[in-house]
Amino acid sequence: MRIDWKSNLRGVARYPAECKLLGEGEPAGTFEAYVAIFGTPDRPDFFGDSDIIEPGAFTQALQEKGLPPVVWSHVWTIPPVGQALQAVEDAKGLRIKARLFLDDDGISGQYARSIHTGMTATPPVVREFSFAFEAKEWSDEKVQTGQFIRHLKRLELFEVGPVLVGRHPDTELIGAKSQPLVVAPAALDRQAIARSLNTKSPAHLRARWDAALKAGARNANADLGRLNDIHDQAGEIQTLAVANGAER
Repeated sequence: MRIDWKSNLRGVARYPAECKLLGEGEPAGTFEAYVAIFGTPDRPDFFGDSDIIEPGAFTQALQEKGLPPVVWSHVWTIPPVGQALQAVEDAKGLRIKARLFLDDDGISGQYARSIHTGMTATPPVVREFSFAFEAKEWSDEKVQTGQFIRHLKRLELFEVGPVLVGRHPDTELIGAKSQPLVVAPAALDRQAIARSLNTKSPAHLRARWDAALKAGARNANADLGRLNDIHDQAGEIQTLAVANGAER
């Protein structure tokens, strides 16, 4: 079995991209992209040969094996960095919707978060895609220059994913959903809170005075009586001040 990588070494499809927004309901880490393009040759390999993917080349593989994993730059020595959620062959090529494993605590999550940062940068710096496959049905066309174009008619699809360097000029990163910004709450500054309450809430300040005076007058009924009189007078003064336009 020969596995072909759409890379800069063999005729594989990786593609530059234009970034668009996904729907508001999509979770962070969701992205859409064309990972393969139908009907036009990719850039020639070292020997000057190219591949053209024919429409429908992925149909059987998707029906029989389901959706492919998302792998970073064909690195099979680490677990997948995401999973495909949808894969559709349309007039342009193979379009996928996928989710990166941003919440994973292991190495997959580390890669996924770095990839996501690159996808959502302005402009995106991770914006090209690739896939690994085994050709099941194809035909060769010899062109006037003596090179060959391989027409890929049926493929077994192993994985798809973002890469840095592409072979085909027409792929497109349709969009990548940003991660919500989480702002950690500031540490509580008790003194600042007390100052604010004392400034903006006379009732709070009066309560603090009451507590302090009551603590000092526990054993003195006369002092406690005087305190109650002062409290009543303070309330009357505050009511009068508010009635004349003072801030409560």
